[in-house]
Amino acid sequence: MINRILTPFSYSAAVSAGDYVFLGLHRGFGQTFTEQIHDTFSHLKDTLNQLDVPLQYLVKVNVYLKSIKDLPEMEQVFFDYFEKDNSPARMTSTTEFIDSDCLMPQRMALKLAVTDSAENRTTSRANYGYEKYQFDRLASRYFALGREMRT
Repeated sequence: MINRILTPFSYSAAVSAGDYVFLGLHRGFGQTFTEQIHDTFSHLKDTLNQLDVPLQYLVKVNVYLKSIKDLPEMEQVFFDYFEKDNSPARMTSTTEFIDSDCLMPQRMALKLAVTDSAENRTTSRANYGYEKYQFDRLASRYFALGREMRT
């Protein structure tokens, strides 16, 4: 079953499909980078709450900064939301492809955790390669579509 958290724009804030949740663009508002990043996480948590998913299930984050000088602040703020030993994988880059007032949009994806029984752990490990392959295929299609739309 596929569930979508709609926005008034041409994308969903989130789409859940089976055990996966794909998050669309989340950005914050404010006068400073710090205000915007905290507001981004506020919007992100609101989206995840609609799907009954905690922030700690986030496994991958792509962050696009308008200025690389904001990287140290971003790294510090991440520790306000993730424990040091439980941070998601993250890729950070800079881009000019942002609204003029936006200092940091994020694109994120997460895999919902499975129950903690030994049977599910075994099944999850056995299927990990296939699940990663499926996730990578979907992500490749998503990013390819984005490139086509920009050209």
